[in-house]
Amino acid sequence: ESFFKVNLDTKKYRDKAKQVVNFYKRKFGSITISIGSTVNANQFELARALTECGFNVAYIFSRLVMADDWEYIEWLKEHSSKTRVIISDHPSMANFLRKPKKVDLAIGFDAGYFCDESKTVPLTFDTQLYGYSAITTLLKKMDYVYENPQDFKKQLYDEGMVI
Repeated sequence: ESFFKVNLDTKKYRDKAKQVVNFYKRKFGSITISIGSTVNANQFELARALTECGFNVAYIFSRLVMADDWEYIEWLKEHSSKTRVIISDHPSMANFLRKPKKVDLAIGFDAGYFCDESKTVPLTFDTQLYGYSAITTLLKKMDYVYENPQDFKKQLYDEGMVI
């Protein structure tokens, strides 16, 4: 790969990221995941990345869908047709919230709130993820929360958030 006429050898980083993904895919098995709009990422792009890694994304919560999101939504429709996109500000959320939604891990505080029986992975704006290290960092955060369930309200207060 070349940038500014400098060759960048990224193969070792890509290979390491693939090893980490394979390790956690074996460890987690068939867990279900929800992704919220409060994450420091595009939730649709993140859902695609996790789906490409072999994870089951059950719900994506969004306040709105931008034009750039449709590329990911169309891909998810084809490759993960059971993934539901939920507009969190829509009046139908009242019906959605009547029955608890069971997912294993919720990424983002709003996903944790909407799927209140899940373990919540805070991926706040203080977390800067980039490149191949983004997926490995996220998987390590997912693993930590999976192995060490946190109290949701305590997580919110520790982050200085208000319900």
